[in-house]
Amino acid sequence: MNNELKMALETLEKEKDISREIMLEAIENSLITACKGHFGRDTDNFRVEIDRNTYDFQIGRASCRE
Repeated sequence: MNNELKMALETLEKEKDISREIMLEAIENSLITACKGHFGRDTDNFRVEIDRNTYDFQIGRASCRE
C-alpha cells in the first residue's frame, strides 16, 4: 500500500476540499504525459491505473479492442 500517497490525498481532500477521485485522475493523466515526454509517440496506447483501495499504480499498454 502506498501510505504516503493515501495520507497526502486525505490531507488535501480535507484541507482544500478537493475530491480524491479528481486528484487521482489528475495523477494518472500526469503519469501518462510524463511517459509520452520520455518515450515519445509510441505511448499513444499507454494507460495508468491507480488502485483506489491500495493506491498502488500500474503503467502499461492498453489492449486494443474492436
